[in-house]
Formats: sequence, structure tokens, C-alpha cells
Amino acid sequence: MGGEPPIYGTLTVGRQTSLILDGLVGYDAMATAPAFSVIGASNTASGSGDTENARYATSVQYGTHIGAFRLAALYQFGGYSQGNGSNGAIDVQVGGDFGGFSFDAVASKVKDAVSLSNYGMSPLPAGVSVDNLKATLSNNTSGVIMLRYNYRALTFYGGFEVIQFQDPSDTYPQGFTTLGGYTVLPGAVKTTQYDIAKILHIFWMGAKYGVRDDLDIIGAVYHYNQNNYNTATCTNGGLSDSKCAGTLDAASAMVDYRITKRFDVYAGVMWSKVAGGLASGYLNFENVGPTVGLRFQF
Repeated sequence: MGGEPPIYGTLTVGRQTSLILDGLVGYDAMATAPAFSVIGASNTASGSGDTENARYATSVQYGTHIGAFRLAALYQFGGYSQGNGSNGAIDVQVGGDFGGFSFDAVASKVKDAVSLSNYGMSPLPAGVSVDNLKATLSNNTSGVIMLRYNYRALTFYGGFEVIQFQDPSDTYPQGFTTLGGYTVLPGAVKTTQYDIAKILHIFWMGAKYGVRDDLDIIGAVYHYNQNNYNTATCTNGGLSDSKCAGTLDAASAMVDYRITKRFDVYAGVMWSKVAGGLASGYLNFENVGPTVGLRFQF
């Protein structure tokens, strides 16, 4: 029969990954190799600014295809007591495939996103146990566009994301129970970390070349740029505070050899360098990390 292609959709409810994380797996050449990818090693990009929001415990998602285009929306309901890293979130996605070219764009809004940390001291302060954590809350808004192009044995990847952090909608002066059943005590909740909005820009590009059916060569570069959202004066080139403007640059390369369908060996190296506020607290600002490994996939 002729006419337009059918429209179909899928509705899923429950524990799910964010739409940004789903997209990055297919648009970062190194996403599945954390030793060689800044994005793969940290869920800052895929969690709309916070690792804790790369996955949602209670959510509903609907996705559909209309011709070459795909559309999706995800709504995270519930809050911390349901095992979420926020008090509500929404992701919206549009993408498409046209021959060898693919793109996806995702916008995300997260309410009261939580970034957790321990006390980092011994002995612990009076009234604090090992089951207590500190929390920084924020309202995060992010937008990302991801691109991929296949030409024979060569695949190009790239993308750009911008994340804005602002003070949260709620302050939780009495504390709350958070992920894993840990407790954030009263007075351990930071809600004014972003009186000046933090804006993080993330850029990446890479390529994969299939030398043979069982051998790939992959390379990628990454750049993070953070604005100055410090209410105090930054000194020492921005090293005085992590809120000062700063950058992160990284480049990586690897070779992946598939011995069988489920077993492969790989070797590669990643170089990275931080500066300004993103280097605050670091002992070393530059690092070269070679890695050799093997992987068995079930």
C-alpha cells in the first residue's frame, strides 16, 4: 500500500537513563571507553550537570518515529525518597537519520538537582556518622546537539552542550534522605552555590576507522569551558577557587581488536590538561594516562 509511513511509539515507565546519556553513547567515539573519554568517565555531560541525574529511578518516557525523524520526551516524577537525584526533571529530544548522517538534539530541565559529597575528614564532626553526606542543590538547564556521519569504514562524531546551574527551587532546611538511603543532615545542604549562574560549555569531536572487520582505530578531542561565577575576586590565574573561570582539554587515541564477537583487547592513551577554576585543588594540572586492557561482553 502507498501513502505516508506509519507513525508508531513506545511508552516506558520506571527506572531509565536520561535522553542525553542515551544519545551520548552513540555520538561520542570513546563513550564506552571511560579511560579515553572525558564524557564517558564522568556523567556531568549526560546528567545535565550532575552525575546523580544521568539515571532516573521513577520516570515515564514516550518515543515515536515519523518518517526519518524520531521524537522523545521523558518526565521524572517523585523525588529523593524514590531514589532520584532530583525533585523532578523533563527531557525532550528530536533527531533524525538521512543516509549516512545522523543528528539528535536534547533539551533538559532538572529541579533541585543534587550533587553529593562526603565530609572528607577524620574524625567526623560531632553528630555526623558515615551514613551522612553533604549536598549541593541546583536547578539545571541544558541543551545538547550531537552529530554523526558514516562514510564507508570511517565514522565522524561531534557535539556541543551548554549547561546552566542556578540556585534551587527548594532549600530543605531540615535535610533529607538521598540516594542509597544516605542522610543529608540539617545544615549540610548548600543552596546558594549559584547566586551567579554557572555556565559550562562542552565540545567534542572524534573519528573511528575500521581497518578491518575486527580492528578499529579511534581518536577524539574534548574541551570544557566554565565561566567565572565566583562572588569574590579570583586570583592566581583562577586557581584561588573552583568557581573561577577555567578550562579542561583532552585528547585520546586507541586501537581495539576484536578476537571474537564478545571478546576484544585494546590499548590507548589519553592526555588531559586543566586550567583556572577547573584546576583549583589539583596537585598536577597535566596528565598522560596510557591504558591496556581486555573486555568480555556477556
